[in-house]
Amino acid sequence: MKAGTTWLYSVLNRHPELHFSLEKEIHYFYHKYVDTTFLNEPKRLANAKDRYMFRFNPEKANVDRVRENLHWVSSYLNRPVDDFWFRNLFHMRPHQTWACEFSNLNAHLPRSLGPDCGAM
Repeated sequence: MKAGTTWLYSVLNRHPELHFSLEKEIHYFYHKYVDTTFLNEPKRLANAKDRYMFRFNPEKANVDRVRENLHWVSSYLNRPVDDFWFRNLFHMRPHQTWACEFSNLNAHLPRSLGPDCGAM
């Protein structure tokens, strides 16, 4: 692992035209082209529970931010996991031009897919 995605994410996340989903590394293209069990329902449920559901302090949390996060988690838990599902994870961007996702697992995509395998 240690591919530098966290550092790159922290730098690019400051750009006003770039939008990142709540989950930095969704790994959708790895799921689609390499391992179709990678984003199966039990794994997505575990991610939702561990990363999003119990992460806020009710006494200090901003209700709008919590509502936004829960809305995103709802989209993340939808099915089927397909191009429409992936696209919906970015629908909440208010004004940014580009939707971005990082995945170190993209290095494992088959070479035969070519450079445009993730274009939507």
